[in-house]
Amino acid sequence: MTALVTLTKRHILLYIRDRSAIFFSMLSVLIVLLMMLVFLKDMNRDELIQLIQNANGTINQQDASHLITMWTIAGILIVNAFTVPITMIGMLTQDKEQKRLESFYCSCVPRHILMLSYLLSAVLMGFAMCMLLMLLSYCYVSLNGFAFLTLFQFLQASFLLLLCTFVSSSLTALIAHWVNSEHAWGAFSTLAGTLIGFLGGIYLPVGMLPAAVQGVLKGLPFLHEAALMRNILTSSSLTQLFDGLPASLTDTYREVMGITITVNKQALSTEFQILTLLLCGIITLSLTVYLLNRHTAFDK
Repeated sequence: MTALVTLTKRHILLYIRDRSAIFFSMLSVLIVLLMMLVFLKDMNRDELIQLIQNANGTINQQDASHLITMWTIAGILIVNAFTVPITMIGMLTQDKEQKRLESFYCSCVPRHILMLSYLLSAVLMGFAMCMLLMLLSYCYVSLNGFAFLTLFQFLQASFLLLLCTFVSSSLTALIAHWVNSEHAWGAFSTLAGTLIGFLGGIYLPVGMLPAAVQGVLKGLPFLHEAALMRNILTSSSLTQLFDGLPASLTDTYREVMGITITVNKQALSTEFQILTLLLCGIITLSLTVYLLNRHTAFDK
């Protein structure tokens, strides 16, 4: 346990002291935020207003903007839950390239403890940065005169962020097993950080994408993570805005905006999505530890 704590602390301190690592881990979040503010926010808001007005409902611009803001915040949180862990797991590649990993192998520290230290540091820092982003989001929404989340919704969102950082850390740790240079990992993390907004249906609502593309995205965890977070953050606004309107209209909007994920016209339950994400994280982590145990200190 002492070795796990010491190694985890070491990884976290290395990340905190590297300001460029912090910046690049947040770069994808800034890209998503910029795209939403400049290009997509008004489009999504206007389409929402038109949808409700066509159904003879009433809506004002401020309430529509609030819903789209909460929808955007949900996506940004999921992006952050991926980009910070991928930067943290990059230390594994860095240690591998600089031969520190071989020194760890020769020590008395079990290899599963070594792997868990990288994973734990990624989860802790990813979760901490998400909580910081949640606080900033709360300040932004409150300054605009709207409620953010109830205590129960906040606890739900916090649990989901912890799960998402675990899944992201496990997936990236598995990929890092086959990456042997820091340069290659940097290229991968840049590409992955850019694509995550697309894979999670964040740049564009998933309902606007071709059916074939939707099918691919539904097979990846990121869209389900975003859907679960959107469901938590937008539930109050959706209930208020669609009150008195046909349930089919609400269901259609939720599906188009990626708040509800359907397979064969059946909506996936929250419990099923959470269980699937948890299994995804556990399986990839187990596979990573297995591969690490097969690796010897003399492998090139």
